[in-house]
Amino acid sequence: MAERPRDLWAQLNMAVTHIGLSAPGAVSARAQGKTTVITANQVRTVTLVLSGHTSATTTAVQDHFGWPVWDAPAVPAQDHSWKAVFNSANRTFEGFYDESKHSTDPEIVRIAVPVRLTDDMWRMLEKTGAVVMCIGLTGDPAPQAIATGVRQRQFRAALVEALFR
Repeated sequence: MAERPRDLWAQLNMAVTHIGLSAPGAVSARAQGKTTVITANQVRTVTLVLSGHTSATTTAVQDHFGWPVWDAPAVPAQDHSWKAVFNSANRTFEGFYDESKHSTDPEIVRIAVPVRLTDDMWRMLEKTGAVVMCIGLTGDPAPQAIATGVRQRQFRAALVEALFR
């Protein structure tokens, strides 16, 4: 994993959304004319989208995390060192940290304005206990750009543990 420049985190935009991930379990198949329609089981998962202010920042963050390209809707590989921090009292996302770099009292990379999750997103978070963190776009992408980026495999991602304080 590459070392991060001191001001790298300040050069990021952050969006909180959710996505359906393929989940193990029941899959249904039904005939529809000459075609068979297969429906996979999905789990809605809170997703933290990091995007650099510039393409150089996006590349630097991708290099720092070292995560593989995300083949959504498959569940991305787990990264046990990164944690996403949520405030239970006001149901907000506050930031993230790298547990492997800190043995005690880790420094949380705090976002400028904590993002309040909707009731549905909070229930998703409580159910899964994890979030997808991903990086791949530049600027402040609109929801449609994020959806397109997911479909076109533009993100590098990991499934990380959600911590509640």
